[in-house]
Amino acid sequence: MSDGEVNFLGQPFAHKLRIRYAECDMQGRVHNSNFQLYADVAMDELLAARVGHEVEFEYVVVQSTVRYLKPAHFHEVMTILLGITHIGNTSFSTEAIGSIQGQGEVFRCKMAYVHVDIKTGKPMPIPANISSKLKEGCILSSAL
Repeated sequence: MSDGEVNFLGQPFAHKLRIRYAECDMQGRVHNSNFQLYADVAMDELLAARVGHEVEFEYVVVQSTVRYLKPAHFHEVMTILLGITHIGNTSFSTEAIGSIQGQGEVFRCKMAYVHVDIKTGKPMPIPANISSKLKEGCILSSAL
């Protein structure tokens, strides 16, 4: 995983969140497991903004890689820039870059998702309308 430029399909999506006390470890830093959670929350927010909650589109994480760059702490505001890096027939990939103002990048997370039939768990082709929505322009989201 490089620290350089990321080739997103379309414009990345920005999501802001304030780090909560329960997300931190005994050293007062965000526990490592939460960086994947932050990336996945950003993906959920991207879909909610671009597709809406009324559309049935079930997807599961099949691979996740995180690179920890700097610690993040309680009550800091993190901006997560998330973009789609690949869209295949049944799967898509994302890269999230988390940063805190004045500190720069805190983490990078790559995730691969597969669209599945919720009843059978089997992969399904991504509908064309969903695929095009995943590539749309930047929308700013905030959970503050």
